Amino acid sequence: MGERIRDYHFEADLDFSLRSPEPGSKARAVRGGWNRKDYLLTPDMAKELAMVERTERGRAARRVSTLIGCALASEREAPWRTVRLMRTRLSR
Repeated sequence: MGERIRDYHFEADLDFSLRSPEPGSKARAVRGGWNRKDYLLTPDMAKELAMVERTERGRAARRVSTLIGCALASEREAPWRTVRLMRTRLSR
């Protein structure tokens, strides 16, 4: 995650915040260990990271983002078409 933050020039406390688990907590015991870091991402940062992923999940994120953009554009023209458009494209 640190590499992605540097590569895409994200800023702490603007795009994400860093939180470490409490000492002795179950989260720390389950996975991670003493150096575990939890990143709390803003929706914009999460979307940008998803858009650049070269995986099936990244592809799905791009598809959903495109569908939302199309739906918003068509809703301005004809709100009743939005639901039909989303159903049609997501069922593919």
